[in-house]
Amino acid sequence: MDPSQPQHPPRRPLAERLRLDHLAPSPAELHARLQRTAAHTWERLARDGRLHPSAAARPTTLAQPRSFTELLCAAVAVERSEGAPANHARVAVLEQLHLEWSPSLRVETLTTSALPSSALFHTPLQPERLPRLTASLDRLFDLLTEAGLDPTAAIGAPSTDALLRARPTLGRLYTPTYFGGCMPMLYASPADLDAYRRELEGGGDLHHLIDHRLAAPLIHEYMHMARERDAILPPYLDECLAGYLGVRVLPGFAWPSPGHDNALFGSPWFAQVGQAMVRAFGLKAVLRAHTGADPWGESLPGGFADAAERIGWSQYLDGRQPHLLAGNTQPEPWLKATFLAAAGHDLADASLDSLARVSMCDIPPPEPDPMDDEILADALRTMCLRHHTDGSAHRIRLAAPSYPIAIDLRSCRVGLEGAPQGPYATPTYLFPPTLAAALRAQGLERLRVELHDLAALPEVQHVIQEGRPASSDHFTLTLHPDAP
Repeated sequence: MDPSQPQHPPRRPLAERLRLDHLAPSPAELHARLQRTAAHTWERLARDGRLHPSAAARPTTLAQPRSFTELLCAAVAVERSEGAPANHARVAVLEQLHLEWSPSLRVETLTTSALPSSALFHTPLQPERLPRLTASLDRLFDLLTEAGLDPTAAIGAPSTDALLRARPTLGRLYTPTYFGGCMPMLYASPADLDAYRRELEGGGDLHHLIDHRLAAPLIHEYMHMARERDAILPPYLDECLAGYLGVRVLPGFAWPSPGHDNALFGSPWFAQVGQAMVRAFGLKAVLRAHTGADPWGESLPGGFADAAERIGWSQYLDGRQPHLLAGNTQPEPWLKATFLAAAGHDLADASLDSLARVSMCDIPPPEPDPMDDEILADALRTMCLRHHTDGSAHRIRLAAPSYPIAIDLRSCRVGLEGAPQGPYATPTYLFPPTLAAALRAQGLERLRVELHDLAALPEVQHVIQEGRPASSDHFTLTLHPDAP
């Protein structure tokens, strides 16, 4: 028997564990709703003469990830249990978003004959013209193999060559992925497609566009692994792990190369939590649980998986956001829970309130590790991300920050001092707790960096690690001692 295959039964559904299963819709009901949406969308496109030839034979079959269906059933059940008009309205929003609007857009994007979708998703790919995508896939297969996992079980093929032979178009690459059966591809929204249309009409090369703009979104989908696995709950943490693993195989996923603007908007908010989990629990343990090969409860210490589910459900109930990604710009409680569990604390009684009362500087840091260098480098690069739009499409590039970089060694946070806040603000990022503890031991509390040249980032990182002030034409680092 292949040791990389799951040897454990799937967990009981969340609604059952919450004792709400009598009010929850069944997965079969949701699946039937998805198929009705697919059929209606396909029929509309057929009536309008807008079906791509490859989709003309039959309506598309849709499918949600099992863990996502599990959460959606629980979210509907809790609204039904309360029964007020506002609860019924929230059920309608949940069902419209996840069973109608998003799946319909997924069907239309992948089955329409309209440009640029038909060219993007149905043109046979030439792998030699996709160097960014193929190199990232190679690193993904290496990552799985090094963890003792079977890539075919995790993502459907044993190698990059085999994957691209079996799935020779972007549409066929995307469709079997975790969310590929129920949601449109990231960066394939109507606004994105409009930007791609303008680029192609202006003489842009299709393969370059796919490699430049859509390699990272596709890699992200593959980092969610198989659709039937037990994903960690809440789904926010699953996004964090997919985000960080994506960065490991394609750094441009979060931090574009100089002169490019193709990072995924907001990805550092997620990637830093996945990065912290790998730093605290180890890459192999996290990756094996993430693929479904090992159960979460046995892979992470301190009851982390059970606590995460409980805290995540509480966070969802506080805001009841229909996207089901509560707290997506609030990584602090998850970072604290991660390092508490790694330090041997039992999280059985942990809650959002109790975590808010904990300071990062009071959590025993792990032993030094080379990953601390990686975390610091990523934190500094995150401060250099700049958002702009192409029409309504998001674009992210690197530039020296207009505001000083502020490092708080007590909270282990890196941010931009005085920068405006809002949905397009530069994310804050984790400062490596082990390095923060070492610098606090030198009597330091805060660091401040004025950066004028991206090329100086390696030197800035070096002087931060040494805890000494420095100044040049390219940057200035000042140290602020702990208050007496």
